[in-house]
Amino acid sequence: MKCVFCAEEIKDEAQLCRFCGAWLADGKWQSPAAPAFAAKQRRSFTMVSTGWLLILSGAWMLVCCTSPVPLFGADRSDALSILYNTIFGALFLAMGYALASRKSWALTATAVTTAAYSLDKLLFIFDNTARHAHLAKSLAEISQLLNFIDVRIVDIESIVGRWEVLMAWAVLAGWWGLVIYIWLKRSYFHQVT
Repeated sequence: MKCVFCAEEIKDEAQLCRFCGAWLADGKWQSPAAPAFAAKQRRSFTMVSTGWLLILSGAWMLVCCTSPVPLFGADRSDALSILYNTIFGALFLAMGYALASRKSWALTATAVTTAAYSLDKLLFIFDNTARHAHLAKSLAEISQLLNFIDVRIVDIESIVGRWEVLMAWAVLAGWWGLVIYIWLKRSYFHQVT
């Protein structure tokens, strides 16, 4: 038999035209452009797995909301760090849920989270005082080990400080790579009926 939409030869038992995507439902051939077909399209593994990783990250930030953060010239472990971790936890949860569930507002959630995340990383990169305070606190916790292996703290601070900045730039670049990918695949979120 021939497909009623593209006129290509298909088997009589066919349920789906391999040429144009038309399908058989309730004894009638449905147009490949029909909305019901778009709803049956598979979910993107990349979007779903990214969504779940963001959900896990957001949940972890909420669980560890008292973790210190380098902000505004100091390593904060007060109400400001709780607010910071709660806001980022909520943003990651919202963006993750939107991506994993294929919500139409996923692009908005991505834009808001990206604005906050980019501002946070740039603040970390350019706030030398806060970064130095955070590094000094971290190194103080392992100073006994460093003294045991005869490493000078000054050398470690310089090396680790540079690596922190490079890693922050790399993480920010990776985040923007994800955002560009989501933007290029934006039609994925508009196909849900």
